Amino acid sequence: RKISKAQRRFEKRQVKKDKKTRKLTKKTLHEVIEVKKETLASVNQAQRYVQGAEAAGHDTVQTLRKQNEQLGRINDELEGLDPLMEIAKRDIASIARRMSRDKCFIVLCLLVLGVLIVVIIVAVRHARSEER
Repeated sequence: RKISKAQRRFEKRQVKKDKKTRKLTKKTLHEVIEVKKETLASVNQAQRYVQGAEAAGHDTVQTLRKQNEQLGRINDELEGLDPLMEIAKRDIASIARRMSRDKCFIVLCLLVLGVLIVVIIVAVRHARSEER
């Protein structure tokens, strides 16, 4: 079978094209593999970040639970102090009343003492004026 020159040239060009296409395909395949590796590395890094965030979130939840329990205990203790505060208010009011009564008594005593001093001074002057 005889092949014409034109057909041989066509076949040679086709072979060259096939070689170029294979070369391009290999190059593209290598680029795709590199992109895939980079993507996989990024995904792995993102997974590590997510795991770290989950751990931090878990720790935060635990801390918040402990703080909530502490606040509950503190609230209970404060509610237990309410009756004691009422007793303290009554005692303070009673002490204040006693102090005001004591002040009144002291003022009264001072007035009586002042009157006595005035009476004594008047009596002494009166007695001296009679002696003369």
